[in-house]
Amino acid sequence: MKLGKIFGWFISLVIGSIFAGMGAGIVLLALNIIPVDASAIDAPLWMSITFGLVFFLAGTRIFSMGTASANAIQTPFVQWTQSLLTLGIFLLFGGIFIWIGLKPDDSAALSDRLLFAGIGLLIACWGLWSVGREIAPLLGFGQKDDRIDE
Repeated sequence: MKLGKIFGWFISLVIGSIFAGMGAGIVLLALNIIPVDASAIDAPLWMSITFGLVFFLAGTRIFSMGTASANAIQTPFVQWTQSLLTLGIFLLFGGIFIWIGLKPDDSAALSDRLLFAGIGLLIACWGLWSVGREIAPLLGFGQKDDRIDE
């Protein structure tokens, strides 16, 4: 195995573990499994869990990219798993922006609120489009784009 591949594998394990660990920590704090002063959290419970899940899923995705071999990445199971992780990341992250823009009792200007909600909608749509492109060949529609392999 070449040094570059070993280094890439190691970095993906380290960074993926950090992201997944931080996300799991946020979820544990939100669920009060790790005790925290309730006044320190100024967001609904579901928003805190969503924020933690974004980091956890991103870490899992990074971690899995480094641990899978080139042959394993081509299997449908791994492709579906990667696509579902990506979809979860985009939809949850977009949902955070949408909630910030449309949350009740906000004193921000309407244009700012619509900007946040619009960005959240774009993030969610981008995730749907991106994952749709990846899973279309798995469903028998079109050809997979091989530009990444070049």
